[in-house]
Amino acid sequence: MSMSPTSSPAGGLTPITETVTLTAYAALSKGDLVAISTVVTDGRFATSISVANALVLTSDNGVGIFAVALETIASGATGRFAVAGIVDVLIEGTPALGTAMSAQGGAGGKDAVTAVVNDKILGYMLELVASDGDVGSMMFDGYNGFGIKGS
Repeated sequence: MSMSPTSSPAGGLTPITETVTLTAYAALSKGDLVAISTVVTDGRFATSISVANALVLTSDNGVGIFAVALETIASGATGRFAVAGIVDVLIEGTPALGTAMSAQGGAGGKDAVTAVVNDKILGYMLELVASDGDVGSMMFDGYNGFGIKGS
């Protein structure tokens, strides 16, 4: 994730939001968390896949490239996704501010969940969500994450 210098009096980290265009594997809503297929098309990664399928392919929640839909996208259509930055993400549960978040590995999971041991930390909560299934702001890094959650 790239960081931009900040000149605001409050200071702090100000990540640059990095966006890409991908083909949606299914109908997606703004905030849906997806994985990026590592199948190369024309010399690039170009397609999203479900998080569940990505975890099956790698059999490891600590690897993979992830992205967040920035708009509603029809199945098979191309759309904009964020791979890093301050991003609004579909959230499972009501995690506290600063909670480490990872990918939802369950069937159909398109939301970020509280990270457990050995999960790749994809981001940290920057705002509270009122209820399960709401969209909340996260500092997000779908490339490398923020390490692996320890015990």
